[in-house]
Amino acid sequence: MIESPKGYLEFNIGGNYVISEYVNEIALRSQIASEYASKARDSLMKSLRKDEKRYATPLIDLRTDNKDLLSLYPPPTIIYDESITLKWRPMDDNIYIVKMYHTEQSQYFYREINGDQVTVNMRSLNFPTDRCIYWTVTVKGSEYSSVPKCVYILNIGESSNIELPAYEMREEFNLERSALHNLTMAIYFEEHKVQYKAEEYYEKAWSLSGNSERYKQIYYDFMERRNQLVID
Repeated sequence: MIESPKGYLEFNIGGNYVISEYVNEIALRSQIASEYASKARDSLMKSLRKDEKRYATPLIDLRTDNKDLLSLYPPPTIIYDESITLKWRPMDDNIYIVKMYHTEQSQYFYREINGDQVTVNMRSLNFPTDRCIYWTVTVKGSEYSSVPKCVYILNIGESSNIELPAYEMREEFNLERSALHNLTMAIYFEEHKVQYKAEEYYEKAWSLSGNSERYKQIYYDFMERRNQLVID
């Protein structure tokens, strides 16, 4: 990145920018975009964490943990999209039972699947908002089941409080080419506990950076936090 009186100009694997094309366009006009972009730059400047063993861990192992070697995505998260794709770690040629429920008496989704993912349209199934809906995946015919993970569905008013500032930032950002801008969105969504979106942006930021070591460490640090979130 190059710092100038007009803001920051980023160079990355996605291609070189011609500086003259960006005159008067480098600085961010939105206050919230500037605030979170500053947080993203600060995260890049922090001292590197010395944990080479963890940074060498395969991603599939980071997405699970010692308590749950089955469910991969999403982690505990707030959500306001109408659908979510549930993903798990396949083990041999098993049949998997996927459930989404609030309590044992209020089950909203049940499927038996020979695969590693399923997309659930929560709007068409009339999932309730403002509460945790837990999802689990179980190997059929065994007691091996994933740890229940909360998907907390927001109502329209609550979701707009998160999505409207996010929309404002997207309007200013170049999310197709800028690793920094994707990192900014990731930090914003993680702060608001929208973990599934944060994960997507952290991963894209790392990819756009040319898989740089620093972006990898930031992404891996998030992956360590993702399953530990408590939503109340």
